[in-house]
Formats: sequence, structure tokens, C-alpha cells
Amino acid sequence: MFQMKLLGRVPSQRFDQEMFDVDPVLDDYSSILSHVCRLLQETGAITFLVQGFGEERWRVDVAADLMVVLEQLPALFMWVDDARVDTFQLDFYEQGVERVLTFSSLASDMIRVDGAPLLEGASAWHPIMSSETIARAELRSQILLLTRTFLEMADLVCPAASGHPWLAAHFAPVRSASRGPCEE
Repeated sequence: MFQMKLLGRVPSQRFDQEMFDVDPVLDDYSSILSHVCRLLQETGAITFLVQGFGEERWRVDVAADLMVVLEQLPALFMWVDDARVDTFQLDFYEQGVERVLTFSSLASDMIRVDGAPLLEGASAWHPIMSSETIARAELRSQILLLTRTFLEMADLVCPAASGHPWLAAHFAPVRSASRGPCEE
């Protein structure tokens, strides 16, 4: 079964404000994501787990692969909530992983996820199972949990980065959906 989540314990390491410096001309939200993911990896307390297509555990890391997914996560979330477009592609484009997942709406509240190598060749990924199905509600729940866990961990490790307006704007679609009626 396809799954993405963060595992681990609450990181005790906290990084100072001086370690976080954003250049408004050269940086954007992905710079902040990269910074936070690198710091989270350095704590050694967090693991990014992705599994599916017959593989129990993909070879992904927090610094690069989690950042790649987080860049695309709000768009995937909006697609799950309002799938007017037939498909959505989630790219794992970092070296060593290099695969693409194509999410397609089925007639019911199910989603088909097709896995394929990003590049063809001798070292290309060949999934044991080329497709899986997941309930729309389950995928939505995974996205919400992954986002919430990342933001909580980021706030503990580097509050200056996690509270940055660029990051807040990037995750706004997911954050607004995850609030209950008492939190608004």
C-alpha cells in the first residue's frame, strides 16, 4: 500500500536564528524548505518513510527527497480535494530515487497511483507492482499528517524558518483544510 509519512522522535536539537538567513532576491519558499529539511536530517531524529508498489521502504532521505515532496504537496492536496484535472504527477526527481507517481481519479472515491521510472535505463526503477489504489480520504489524510508533522518538527528545530511568511503561504491550502471548526 502506498504511504508517505515522517517517523521519529521529537528532535531535541534547536538551531539559532543566525543559522537562518533569507535573501529576498535570491531565495524563495523552496530555499526555506531545503534549509529546514537539511536541519531536520542533521538532528538524526526524523525518518521520511515512503512505501508502495511492492517495496516496503524506499531509499529516501529527509534532506533531499522530503524537500522534493513538500514542494509538490500543496498542489497534490488541491488535486485530491478538487480533481477537475484527470491526473496529477508527483516527481521524486532526486538522484537515486528518480521515479514518478501518476495519480488518477477513479469513478468511486478511489485513486489509482501508477509508478514509473523518471528516466529509462539500466539503473531505472522497476516497481514490483506498477499500480496501486488508495482511497481519496486516505491520501488526503496522509498529506495532512505529513504536512502537520513537518511543520511541528520544523517549528521545534528552526522556528524562524517555520514561521516565515513564504512557508506559510506555500502550505496555506493544506493548513486551512486541516483546521477544525474550533481552530479557525
